[in-house]
Amino acid sequence: MNFSVAFRQAWFGPISKVPFFMVMPFVGFDPSITVVAGLCSTLWGVVGHTQWIDKLGWLDKIFNTPSTHRVHQGTNLEYIDRNYGNLFIIWDRLFGAYAKEQAPVIFGLVTNLNTNNPLKITFYTWTAIIKDIRQARSFYEIIGPIFGPPDGQSRRKLISIDRSRRVE
Repeated sequence: MNFSVAFRQAWFGPISKVPFFMVMPFVGFDPSITVVAGLCSTLWGVVGHTQWIDKLGWLDKIFNTPSTHRVHQGTNLEYIDRNYGNLFIIWDRLFGAYAKEQAPVIFGLVTNLNTNNPLKITFYTWTAIIKDIRQARSFYEIIGPIFGPPDGQSRRKLISIDRSRRVE
C-alpha cells in the first residue's frame, strides 16, 4: 500500500461526497471554506495510504491515521469491515467498527476475482449483493446484504480465503 493507491478512488464516491459539500454553503458555511475542507479531506485520504508512518499512539484513537486506515485495507479476517472513517475514527469506535492494527496487515482482495477487468472488479460485490437478495426468503435476508456486515450467501467466501495467492 502506497500513495498511488489513494488515487484509485471508488467510481461512485462523488455521489455521496459532492452533494454533502454542495449543501454546506446553503447552511451557512463560506463557499471558499467548503472548497478548502473538500481539498483537505481528499489530501488526508492520500496521506493515509502509506506504510512509512507507524502507529501514532493516542492520535490513532481519534483520527483515521495511516495505521487505522491500513486496517481498513486489510484482508485479515479480524480487519474485514473495519475502520471506515475518513478523518475521524470516533464513529467507528462508537458503532463497533473500530479495530486496532495489531497483526501485520495483508493487503489485496478478499476473493481473488481472476480478472483485470475494471468493470467486473467494480461491480463484483454489487452483483453478489443482488444475488443474495434474489435468493432471500425473509425481510431480514433482503435488508441484511444491503445494511449488514459482509456475511451473505455469496459473500460467505470471506471465510474461505485463499491466502496462497496473496502478495504480502
